[in-house]
Amino acid sequence: MTQSNTELSPRANARAAGGLWWLCILSGMVGFAVGAPLIVANDATATATNIVTKESLFRLGFVADLISGVSYVGVTAFIYYLLRPVSKSLSLVGAFFGLAGVAIGGGSWVIHLAPLLLLHGDAYLTAFTTSQLQAMSLAALKLQTQAFPIGMVFFGIQCMSIGYLVARSTFLPRILGILLAIGGTCYNRRRTAWRVAARQRRERSTLERRSLVTMTHKAKEWSPKARARLAGAFEALEGFTSTFGQVNVLGKLLVVGNAAATAANILKHETLFRLGFASSLLGVVFHLAWAFLFYQLFRPVNRSVSFCALLVILVGCTIQALTALLYLAPLLVLTAGSSLSALTEQQLQALAYLFLKLNGLAMDTNLVFFGLWCVLTGYLIFRSTFMPRILGVLLAIDGLGWMTFMSPPLGHYLFPIIAVACGLAEIPLQLWLLIFGVNNERWRAQAEGIQEASSDHADAADAEAPKRVAVRLPLFL
Repeated sequence: MTQSNTELSPRANARAAGGLWWLCILSGMVGFAVGAPLIVANDATATATNIVTKESLFRLGFVADLISGVSYVGVTAFIYYLLRPVSKSLSLVGAFFGLAGVAIGGGSWVIHLAPLLLLHGDAYLTAFTTSQLQAMSLAALKLQTQAFPIGMVFFGIQCMSIGYLVARSTFLPRILGILLAIGGTCYNRRRTAWRVAARQRRERSTLERRSLVTMTHKAKEWSPKARARLAGAFEALEGFTSTFGQVNVLGKLLVVGNAAATAANILKHETLFRLGFASSLLGVVFHLAWAFLFYQLFRPVNRSVSFCALLVILVGCTIQALTALLYLAPLLVLTAGSSLSALTEQQLQALAYLFLKLNGLAMDTNLVFFGLWCVLTGYLIFRSTFMPRILGVLLAIDGLGWMTFMSPPLGHYLFPIIAVACGLAEIPLQLWLLIFGVNNERWRAQAEGIQEASSDHADAADAEAPKRVAVRLPLFL
């Protein structure tokens, strides 16, 4: 059990962050190298021709950008745990800014696929001329390029905070921090070094264990078993509300390939449509609740991986909230009145149908992040001592299936198989959490084991610190 409770060492966190960062950079370069040549500035016709004739390259650019964003979520998590001993508050601020940047990127990824919807020549788009569709495609690509700098602003703030933390640390070269934080503010006070922070964590660990036991005795509703049951309840509620809004309601109102009939159904059943929107939005709230509870539940297994899973699912929740906005957009278009009088009725219907298609693409993107969360959480369940390992294996397989929606055509083609994997993994997991929860004693034992393992590792790092400083300082200075 001690082996399963061992946290990742600082060196392992650093190497994981570095590896994922290189993957983020390389995949981003691939996405740019593949997509940029297809766009001809101020020439909608040439751009549309390039996208249609080289659709595989265009989709490859989308997949590369998606991989870049997903990998950077891991970078944010591992860097947070690596630099937390320098300043916990500042490292958390940097993590949230990085997460906000990825979330903005998630919106741009959805916009990336809009030209494919416009240029495929579906029947509902016949209300627009070819030149109008080409112009709308180029406008969508320009909107994506405007979203990218906004995300880079958040990334820049994160780099400044990381640079400051690296410069104040004693276990990384200061020059790296200076290069990251160049142009940043002056340092107002010195932060404690890694070994000092490690010693403070050891002093707090005893209080944390005592407070954990005290809180458990004082409030039985927040015991590990109660949190597990609450997580299962919220997960079931999120599945019900999201499925009702995105599948049941839209399934009744959406007529595939027929924008006019779809618009008529929305206007005729406006109350039902608004109920579906409210249900989808409520699903985001339930999603956030069980995401936080799962993080608390599996943090004793591995803090780094559980925090990474939390960041991944928070990005997914952001994209899920975007789908709720796209869900409501068709009703706003169809009831806009004189504000959209420049468009014909047929064009308004086609535009409303297009928003529903974008809603579906956003859901596909959300499923990629949900799949990665399933893989990470499956690993945590497998490594835990308080839940059956088979649930973790099944959940990881289920997550790999959802991640095939990186390529939406492939994901939809494999959906019957994915649905079976989902039924075999997610339903038993929810039932287990609702009925059995987790074993309180084993959960506490693993929580205490991870704290003791962290303290032992900190002792070893503290003992080796003088030797490392004696060797490294001449090299870095």
